[in-house]
Amino acid sequence: MFQPLDPIKATFQLSRLLSDSEYDRERQLQRALKHVALCVNADRAYLSLWQESKLSIRTIAQWQIEQLDPMPEDTIRMDYVSSLEEYFGQNRGMFSLQRENIFSDYRLIGVLCLESRDPVDRLSHDEQQFVKNATYMLTPALQQLGVTVGMQEMDHLESERASDAHHDIDAVAPEGDAPHVLIVEDNKINQLTILKMMQRFGVVVHTADDGLNGIAACQKQKFDLILMDLSMPNMDGFDTTREIVTSSSMNKNTPIVAVTANVAKDIKSRCLRVGMTEFVSKPLRLGRVEQLVKTYLR
Repeated sequence: MFQPLDPIKATFQLSRLLSDSEYDRERQLQRALKHVALCVNADRAYLSLWQESKLSIRTIAQWQIEQLDPMPEDTIRMDYVSSLEEYFGQNRGMFSLQRENIFSDYRLIGVLCLESRDPVDRLSHDEQQFVKNATYMLTPALQQLGVTVGMQEMDHLESERASDAHHDIDAVAPEGDAPHVLIVEDNKINQLTILKMMQRFGVVVHTADDGLNGIAACQKQKFDLILMDLSMPNMDGFDTTREIVTSSSMNKNTPIVAVTANVAKDIKSRCLRVGMTEFVSKPLRLGRVEQLVKTYLR
């Protein structure tokens, strides 16, 4: 599959494309995407940014061979980041050859996506390494295009959450007798995504970044539902739940729903043993959130 360019030569050529001063930044990116795609025999390559503050996907630059369905020009609204799996490739009748996160250092989801109409199980090690190098080189090029708004928004969100180091709760609420839900989740993107989905149903949403903060929240506030991640720093979801149901006078009977990407066979039974009410797997989509609201909050 790999073109007659070894990874070192291919990466060097990519660096030359990105530093070519005769093209503006967007055209440089298009040329770079073409180079990356041809090196791994992909039919299309594109760069997209998922803006968690708006729950949307924006295609920044793309290259494709002729006679392919064009990528949508408008921003795509998403309910959850894992909908990328549906957006990139599968629902476009294409095989998703490779996806690489290009903004991990900035707490954003940016994706370099390569697609091929021919089914390919995996890239070779050299090809994978080349694509990883390409994502590393493309990131500063994207920053020079001004793709920084989402980063600034996340920095602002981080500073707000850091205002209370011992009790990291962020309540986003309508007025009145709306139900209160606590999201215990250490991943900021997952946390914000679930928060925004819950808001659609008029729920007062509180968040805690780890188990210890979740316990602290339960000592100060009565909740109608707790959504509990299982893998967190300081205290995992199992120990957090056990502590809440045995020590919290206000929330020992509050329904606690495990939300996790762990699909091990014994996970569900472990959740129930420590006192959780239900187990739902990630990705937590809008329809599933609506079911939880109807079951526990109506």
